[in-house]
Amino acid sequence: MKILTSGQASTVGGKAYHLLELKKAGFLVPNFQILSFDWFQTQESLTWLRQKNKQLSNGEFESLSRELCEMAQLALRKELHLDLLTSIPADKLYAVRSSATVEDGQVHSFAGRFETYLNVAHEGLLEAIENCLLSLYTPSALHYFLEKEVPLQDAKMVVIVQEMVASNLSGIYFTASPLGAINEHQIVLGNGLGDAVVEDRTPTTLITYNPQAELTYIQNSPNSPVVTEQQIKKLTDCAQSLIQTFGPYLDIEFAFAHEKLYILQVRPITTIKTDQLIILDNSNIVESYPGLSSPLTISFVKEAYSSIFRSLAKRLVGSNNNILVAYEPVFQDMVSPINSRLYYQIQNWYQLLHLLPFSKQIIPIWQDMLGVTDLSIPDSKQKLSLLDKIAVAWRILRAFHRSPKAMKELEQEFQTVEAFFHSHYRPENTIEQQRKLYQTLHESILANWDLTLINDLYAFVHVGLLKKITGSEVIQSDIAGIEAIESMKPALALEKIQETLNNHPETQTELRELLQLTESELTDRLAEADSYLTQSLANFINLYGDRAPEELKLETKTFRSHPRTLLNYLLQENRPQLKPATDQNPSKQRRISFIGRWLKKQAIIGISYRESSRLNRTRIYGMVRQIFRGIGQDLVTKGIIDQIDDIFFLTKEEIFSHQETQEFRQLIASRKIKMLEDQEIILPRRLIFNQTIVEKRPGQTNHLPQGNLDELRGIGCSKGVVEGEVLIVESIQDLPNLQNKILVTKMTDPGWIYALMQAKGVIAEQGSLLSHTAIISRELGIPSIVNVPHVTKFLQTGERIEMDGTTGIIRRLNHDRH
Repeated sequence: MKILTSGQASTVGGKAYHLLELKKAGFLVPNFQILSFDWFQTQESLTWLRQKNKQLSNGEFESLSRELCEMAQLALRKELHLDLLTSIPADKLYAVRSSATVEDGQVHSFAGRFETYLNVAHEGLLEAIENCLLSLYTPSALHYFLEKEVPLQDAKMVVIVQEMVASNLSGIYFTASPLGAINEHQIVLGNGLGDAVVEDRTPTTLITYNPQAELTYIQNSPNSPVVTEQQIKKLTDCAQSLIQTFGPYLDIEFAFAHEKLYILQVRPITTIKTDQLIILDNSNIVESYPGLSSPLTISFVKEAYSSIFRSLAKRLVGSNNNILVAYEPVFQDMVSPINSRLYYQIQNWYQLLHLLPFSKQIIPIWQDMLGVTDLSIPDSKQKLSLLDKIAVAWRILRAFHRSPKAMKELEQEFQTVEAFFHSHYRPENTIEQQRKLYQTLHESILANWDLTLINDLYAFVHVGLLKKITGSEVIQSDIAGIEAIESMKPALALEKIQETLNNHPETQTELRELLQLTESELTDRLAEADSYLTQSLANFINLYGDRAPEELKLETKTFRSHPRTLLNYLLQENRPQLKPATDQNPSKQRRISFIGRWLKKQAIIGISYRESSRLNRTRIYGMVRQIFRGIGQDLVTKGIIDQIDDIFFLTKEEIFSHQETQEFRQLIASRKIKMLEDQEIILPRRLIFNQTIVEKRPGQTNHLPQGNLDELRGIGCSKGVVEGEVLIVESIQDLPNLQNKILVTKMTDPGWIYALMQAKGVIAEQGSLLSHTAIISRELGIPSIVNVPHVTKFLQTGERIEMDGTTGIIRRLNHDRH
């Protein structure tokens, strides 16, 4: 037996090697000694173990275990002498741990196969050491040897004798959650020693920590320890240091004693398949689907994205079915739900982006325009031949060149489809008639809707290149002032109705009379359009009735589905007036190159079509919403569901399955409960899973990072410096008066135009240079800042701030400043 002070994992095993590395790196580790035994390395024992592999392959675990243990015990006892332990103090208690050369590696873990003994007195050391050595050959370990095809002669056991720490708090820290997202850390803590935590003999506290979002979730159980912020910070800081030393995915055993943090063990997590990661990212999509979405919306969106990207791939690869078949799993999962929220499965987006020519140059521009904060780029799983790459490059360049013309043609196609819908839709249609109408819309619209993705790329590339030439501050003005931008048209049309109400008092009386009607009576009256006011209202609803906050959620109550909300909006006091946009065009003050003027022109063309296609997309969702609300009314009449809005708690597949059953009520009830639970859960922008998406559980307490928050920073999107009072808006549905306030929210969508008209400035947690927050604020001439993490939690309603829409800096002001 020898006492080692150095070694590699191949000679002393993973546990011992990591302890040596921890000590070398300066981490606080209890004193330890590593005991090595010669028997495992003798030629005689190696030859004998090779012969025993035959019995191992026959699965004779019990008999082979007895034979191996008897031989090893006989040989090892010759090396185990009490006088060799004199260097170990006799007045302490020890942890005796096995450290096999085949465990805790990148490939094999052997987790739980070998012995560990705690609180061992000096006189019990020899027995504990012997038991650890022989645990190399237990039936359980032999089964693992066979399963992982590890030869017996490759395994050597050393033993660690380590001073016990009298811990008051201990546990396990995983730098990749074993029960959730691997980009989140998970900590399990309990009172006392770590073995009680591992063996579930003490109540535990579960802490989930997201380093990127700086979010901490704490879940206590009855009588579990209360962990202080200082202890959490010590753990997370130490974990980050360990990651730098040992790699990203670690299993760390730790203990607190007298407020000191001891690291007892560290080992790699070997079960993560890095080539099978699922990466969820809500950049950009959170603008369209903020907060929670219903099961019906989620099922419809998944189908729509799948169809559109399949069409895009067909456009790029032509008739090459082999490529299309290979990419089919990608099409199926362009978006995924988690806790009732929609995320991009962004690794699949990258798979398709890799198809593009100059993808290495295009992807960073795409990331910037969508506000993607994690700039790492997964490798492409599919490899194209040179001829395929050339063919794809030619098709995308041709489509890119034709994009403005193609978008104009798509607009005309959409108008034809929209007219078809209005001539065929009736609320009283049967479910089968509604299904056929839905299918016609699906096939007619989605066949070429992938052109909007090419136009997005067209806009992104030209804006990105313009940004490189002019600089990030000037770009805000260069792309502002887009003539007759579609996102502004609803506000302009609404302003005309408001002018009528202001100038003709009799119309206000008529408006109040309309409010006395039931919803169905009001719908009929607007259909008749027998007065100037009802004609104006009907025309507005026909053109813009689907434009509303959260308009791409089918469950959203829009002006079309609930026209009473439009009347209430028009009657509210202090109605917002459209502000004239300030002159943000710097070309009058500075000279711009020919290439800059050309890029600006193309960028504006792309952005204009992007906004018009988004308004048309809103109208598509409005048609789909009408179809499903019609089905909902039919199911209410038949007694299948209780109210029309219950239809949104069913999936599209369930509704069209023709299985109208009372089980719908049970599904709806359970999903309503789940959505209430999901409402309480905070999710970060990005979640990375190992092969399977795991939802978060309710009942966690959320904690935000602490620190000096007098100055926050985001992406400046619309220039201007204003000082004002903050108004935090969590839900657009309950929006108070925003007049002269700085609106602070998580994100906005096109339907927020009615609210943004009132604001002095706007700040959002999410967004990018081409998000709707940015575009509309530039048109309204108010400063805006996006991509400010946790700003709705850090700022408070009523406090005064100064925001700079050029630099993206937000300063909190003293309350006595005016």
